[in-house]
Amino acid sequence: MSRDLAARGHNVVGIDSSEKVIAAARELSPELEFVEADAANMPIKDESVDLAVAFMSLMDIDDMPGATHEFARVLEPGGQLALAIVHPMNSAHEYDPEGKHPADWLVLTQSYFERRVYRDEVERDGLRMVFESRHWTLEDYFDAILTAGFRITTLREIGDPGHTRWSRYPLFLHLLAAKVPQPG
Repeated sequence: MSRDLAARGHNVVGIDSSEKVIAAARELSPELEFVEADAANMPIKDESVDLAVAFMSLMDIDDMPGATHEFARVLEPGGQLALAIVHPMNSAHEYDPEGKHPADWLVLTQSYFERRVYRDEVERDGLRMVFESRHWTLEDYFDAILTAGFRITTLREIGDPGHTRWSRYPLFLHLLAAKVPQPG
């Protein structure tokens, strides 16, 4: 993502709280700037950024509302926040591909309204990854975004009509919001 944004003319500063992720990013793109920092406390000047991107990360940040307010702090008035998250509908259930519930593969085993930590273990190309995330409701995300001073301009619920599982409900939520200029 950082390389793509830089290729489009953006001055990119990549931020992650993981030392390993920052080291890997620096190795892959030494021409770009990467900083190890908490998204809820970024070492960036107030109103100095025209675009903030949170790609598949906001659900992994412990202080999601704090990070959203931090995006508003660093964005200039009218600046854009682009984010992509696991859709809360997707993080609120268990998937039952073995057919214990063949009429409905989407099985809510806990309350959608319960905020909780969940883990996903994925293996791809011999690399095992563990993602620890938080389930937040749509209301949680919208409250954080609107309270931080953003106006939501675009919302997309992303599925995959060609896939059995992802054609039935959204996998991702993509959102674009503009920082509302404050009077005075």
